[in-house]
Amino acid sequence: MKKAELSAGQARTFVGTYQVIEQFNDALTGLSTTVFTDKVSGEAFLAIRGMKDSDRMDLLTDLIDITWLGSTTLQPQYISLKFKVAEWLENGILPQNFTVTGHSLGGFLAAGLVAEPMFTNHISHAYLYNAPGVGGYTGPSAAAYAILDFLGVASTYDQSKISNIEAATGTRAC
Repeated sequence: MKKAELSAGQARTFVGTYQVIEQFNDALTGLSTTVFTDKVSGEAFLAIRGMKDSDRMDLLTDLIDITWLGSTTLQPQYISLKFKVAEWLENGILPQNFTVTGHSLGGFLAAGLVAEPMFTNHISHAYLYNAPGVGGYTGPSAAAYAILDFLGVASTYDQSKISNIEAATGTRAC
């Protein structure tokens, strides 16, 4: 729990509340994802790690796949994640209904799962923390996506299934 920078109290609460079911690290792409269940309710959670500063693949993903393309389609971590989630659904590691969560890059990947037709009926909700959106800012694809969206051809997803929690710096009076 030290790697996660949790206090001793937070670590005790976490260990008392959740059980780790399965963990996957893809050395080739840098993907790291874990399946947890709530020990009382049995609810399942898929947690996806965010960007690791020392990982060049993560940096390339942030610069190219997110900022430029705004799509998970060709993103190596997403492709690995998609296959792993399908495998976990098939073999029962993930139940037929689960919640997904991710921070930063992990949130971007989680949003990609929500938008993926093969997972739509399996994901009850996605909680994203300081995550960039799907859609991109620039690039040759931006105009094409806008036209397809206008024509109703672009893929759509249920945005009510996504909560993107953004941290703000500084203090604020309530």
